[in-house]
Amino acid sequence: MKKDFLKKIDNNKIWIILVIIFCVRLLIYNFYSDFSIYPDTSSYVNFDSNILKGEVDEFRTPIYPYIIKFVSLFSNNQQVMYRNLTILQEIVSIISVVVLYKTLEKKLKNQNVNYIVTIIYACLPSIFTYNRVILTESLSISLFMIYFCLIIKYITEPTNKTTILIGLFSVLLIMLRPSFIYLIVALAIIFLLIFICKKQNKKQAILGGIVLIGIIGIILDYCYINKRQNDIFAISNVTQINQLDTVIEMQIYNTGDKQDKGIIDIIEQKLDGDAQIWYRATTDKIMAEYTPEQIDEYLKRCVKNNFSTYIKRTLEKVVMIALEPCNQIYLMTQSINVIQSRINFITIYIYVVLDAIYVLVEIIKNKRIPIVQFTMLIIILGQLATIILGAQAEYSRLFAPALPIVIISIAWQIDRMLESRKFNHITKNN
Repeated sequence: MKKDFLKKIDNNKIWIILVIIFCVRLLIYNFYSDFSIYPDTSSYVNFDSNILKGEVDEFRTPIYPYIIKFVSLFSNNQQVMYRNLTILQEIVSIISVVVLYKTLEKKLKNQNVNYIVTIIYACLPSIFTYNRVILTESLSISLFMIYFCLIIKYITEPTNKTTILIGLFSVLLIMLRPSFIYLIVALAIIFLLIFICKKQNKKQAILGGIVLIGIIGIILDYCYINKRQNDIFAISNVTQINQLDTVIEMQIYNTGDKQDKGIIDIIEQKLDGDAQIWYRATTDKIMAEYTPEQIDEYLKRCVKNNFSTYIKRTLEKVVMIALEPCNQIYLMTQSINVIQSRINFITIYIYVVLDAIYVLVEIIKNKRIPIVQFTMLIIILGQLATIILGAQAEYSRLFAPALPIVIISIAWQIDRMLESRKFNHITKNN
């Protein structure tokens, strides 16, 4: 009878996990407002470009605004729309939990590791509380998790269907959040590794290359439309704003070039009169008086003419970010703050170094490439690079999509070590 009971529990563990998730989230949400809006929220809500007519917004890509418009069809006012949007984000989040569980169930040897990592992903406040934030973070985390599970499936069992789905999801993610552009490089490496390491799957790797070319083509076409309409060859002009903030913050805005005197004067006047952390008024004035192309050329000269300072400031930023929390809750409270662990980026740095050592040892000593672990390392490094090179604050929020990948990567290593220990124990006994 006890055996049957345990078997029944084992067969229904996903439902038990979902009950745990429901209880934990309900408890934590009790401390927070129904939804949280931020300055960037309005730019998504007021988005009015029609991609079907060849219109693009200078600052915002269309996926999240269109999701908001879809939800608005079932909402009689904006407050209701925000609540409905958080419900949709919660549903997608739960779907990503189930997809993760089912994926790891097939790929991990030790199912206890699967249960633990699924519960951590689903119940970590610094991940799931984004479901109540009216920004792209929630869907970025959830959809990226589903995307990552597709990547794992492709690496372990490459098929044409999975390859095409990865291509579609890549475009979706980049159009949801342009910082996912590093996925193009990650995919190129993955397809190349499959081509080299899995000779029986060369056809899928070649198809992957074709899909990758298609992704690049779609992104370039979008950039060309943006160039034609808004005079900026980029997915979003937010990148240029961030770059302006960066050169001001790094104090490399003085190029020493006479043609840049106007921009330099604007920066120095604003800094003398009002030392703002974000320098937003400064960047707004520069963007109002100069074309995106002129600003782009100016930014290139800033880096080129102050290259050594740029490298020095970037390295200083790497050290500074190390002391910043990587799992911060980004949600308005109704009453008190929920207690959470404050893990700093230095923890991520240390793990990345250890993981890189493991990959190198496997390549050099065992003459094999652990593709799944290597892929997770690339994704973590890609996300770190985006916040180091393109952000001035809110590092925890910007790193959020990669935080679950760190958790899975650690779980993958633990599962490998447990399996190795089990194998050694069996060998020793025999």
